[in-house]
Amino acid sequence: MGWVKLHITFDITNHIIISVQITYEHEADGKEFSKLVDGAKDIIGKISSVFGDSAYDSRTTFNYTASVGAEPVIKPKINSSGKSRVETVFSSLKRIIGEHFTSILNSGINNEILAKVYVYNIVEASRNGYRL
Repeated sequence: MGWVKLHITFDITNHIIISVQITYEHEADGKEFSKLVDGAKDIIGKISSVFGDSAYDSRTTFNYTASVGAEPVIKPKINSSGKSRVETVFSSLKRIIGEHFTSILNSGINNEILAKVYVYNIVEASRNGYRL
């Protein structure tokens, strides 16, 4: 099967994951961009900035980001606070839910990832003082 890629959008102030896309090793990352942004926009409304790594460095990405009124921050500088926050979320996510799956089928893996993201959000919400 190869590796599984998790694409997320999250609120940069509280690290809560807002939208998720799951792809597999031979699928291009950039195709998920508009789905992620639309998912976030549907939940939180206005988006001010969109951070992404070099997989999202394309004219299509920049044009789409501008069309929703957000600033694209693609390939953020090494020491930028945005890059640090993105890395913090992925590091916390891996520490809380791990990097391995018990499922074998893609549908099971997808469900397992979504359940783990849900658990991650519960942990982050409680860290941020939200009552559950």
